[in-house]
Amino acid sequence: MTVLLTACLAISAVAAPQNSGQQPAQKPEQPEPDITVLRQLKGKVFELKYRQPSSIVRVIGPLGSGYRAAQINPSDELHTITVRDFPENIAAIEEAIKRLDTQESARPQINLETQVSLIAASRTAAQTTSDMPPGISSVLEELRNTLKFKSYRYVTTYVNRTSDEGNISSSGAADSFFLTQSQSPLTKGMPNYYDYNFNGVRLTTGENGEQMINVKQFNFDVKVPIPLSQDAKAAVQYQSLGVRTPLSLRDKEYVVVGTTNAGSSDEALIVIVSIRRIK
Repeated sequence: MTVLLTACLAISAVAAPQNSGQQPAQKPEQPEPDITVLRQLKGKVFELKYRQPSSIVRVIGPLGSGYRAAQINPSDELHTITVRDFPENIAAIEEAIKRLDTQESARPQINLETQVSLIAASRTAAQTTSDMPPGISSVLEELRNTLKFKSYRYVTTYVNRTSDEGNISSSGAADSFFLTQSQSPLTKGMPNYYDYNFNGVRLTTGENGEQMINVKQFNFDVKVPIPLSQDAKAAVQYQSLGVRTPLSLRDKEYVVVGTTNAGSSDEALIVIVSIRRIK
């Protein structure tokens, strides 16, 4: 019995794992660079004219030898790249810098003209006005078929210019856009306040090669006076109305972007947008 117990203890001692707190073996330190190899390294400073040295280094980094004592150091402040490496690597890096450090080609200036046109539609007015601009007249038939108003009155057109990928913001006060407001004794003579924005106007090319003009977000807002009741002494407060939508349209195309009503379904303000490229 004693012999068997001793044997079991011996086996346990052999199979026991090593102490988890034991420090792992340290990796041997890399040997110092060989002096004969170090003598082969050369140095050169490259001065850049057009590009940021740090951005160039991200591209040419793999062209270095990777040797322990080799270095590629950019300085955006001094517009330089300092290289220490073997001559063949320096030659490859120099050739790459010549190809990469070039002046960016100037992007052609593209100017765009925007038009925001307002049409007042009514179910009670006698007839459609005949003084509409040609571009607006082209969409009048679409308005008649879609909205079923009795008459359409041209109000005004706001024109602005911007560059490609630009923004437009405009605001102001105008006479009443709505006949009921201009004729009401409670709101007669009170102005309408408007503002509109084109955010991210950009000229693009579609899949079929056709040029399109995209607007990330178009906003048109107008504040109109609304009487709280028909009492002659009733208070009048301004109410905000608006249209908000992204746009995608062809050059010189007229697009109906939305309608808004002011307290009555008998009248509506129709917002039409057109954008054209100016050479």
